[in-house]
Amino acid sequence: MNIQEGKEVINKINHRIYKNMLKDVDIEKYNYEPHITLGSTNNPNEKIELDEEFETIVDSIIVEQMGKNEKSIIEFRIRL
Repeated sequence: MNIQEGKEVINKINHRIYKNMLKDVDIEKYNYEPHITLGSTNNPNEKIELDEEFETIVDSIIVEQMGKNEKSIIEFRIRL
């Protein structure tokens, strides 16, 4: 789900994370678009259209790495 409101703020946070905490990762090779992932599919061409909207307040950011067998490894958490 693409973010509508607050997109610029999220982009700034993303750049700060890579500049300060993930210095070894080349941010330029990623085209980051602020979004929320609700699920995934093995078919990259599958597109699901939703008619619903929701609003939320984000109070923390968690950076995770997907390990073997899709195990979530929490790298760090930032409380906002």
